Amino acid sequence: MKWILRKDIFPEKKTGINRLPNPVGKFFPTGFVFPACGNLPLFLNQPLLYFVINRFLTELISMHASKKDSAQAPLQLQAQAVIPTLWGNFNMIAFSADADDWMPHLALVHEKTDVNAPVVLRLHSECITGDLFGSKRCDCGEQLLKALEVIAENGGIILYLRQEGRGIGIINKLKAYNLQDRGMNTIDANLHLGLEVDARDYAIAVEILDILGIRQIRLLTNNPEKIVAFEHSDILVTERVPLIIAPHEENLDYLRTKQEAMGHLLKML
Repeated sequence: MKWILRKDIFPEKKTGINRLPNPVGKFFPTGFVFPACGNLPLFLNQPLLYFVINRFLTELISMHASKKDSAQAPLQLQAQAVIPTLWGNFNMIAFSADADDWMPHLALVHEKTDVNAPVVLRLHSECITGDLFGSKRCDCGEQLLKALEVIAENGGIILYLRQEGRGIGIINKLKAYNLQDRGMNTIDANLHLGLEVDARDYAIAVEILDILGIRQIRLLTNNPEKIVAFEHSDILVTERVPLIIAPHEENLDYLRTKQEAMGHLLKML
């Protein structure tokens, strides 16, 4: 890829070209080619250097502002459809700030749900290993199935939040698993990778429930942080409904860490 500059301003030297010095490659993409001005190296070629830096910083600031605006943009209801399941019919609703988002947050509203009464609610963060493949390293998949069974009885809502691995993403989650296999617990593994212990943002859930017009909930959770998330909102938690799953040999240490170090309400351990 080349930048074409006006030759009357920056005449090209016949003997060759100046490539961007490697030390600056930390900030500028490699492979850009610049015409030379006389015998001056790039770092002394002030007109050209000014042009390069100004162009780069303009693009960088524009990209940063665009990402910041996108991150702060309010969620919107983008699409919805009825999804028949083994647990009854759900209206699946996709929420995102961007209509082209391939991974929107999802609300699954059961057909029996009475929005005028306290609604049974499960805040479920995406866990591809547990939800989709039945991993025994955590209790996520079994919690989702249990929540579906509870909601099938009298209605309710599952908010499926795209916050894989407590917000660190699937790649980092797999890296953390490798560290856990070497003896670290789930907290130490995240910290060793320079990541937060829990990077999830439950304000997303408050925003979605506000759009749905939900004002009172019966929260299916063992995590006290999910209860705290609603304390300064307009949504009242009328009851915490425990969601207890029998531990397996493979996730016993993980659940014990959640109870003892993260404050999860798991009384059976």
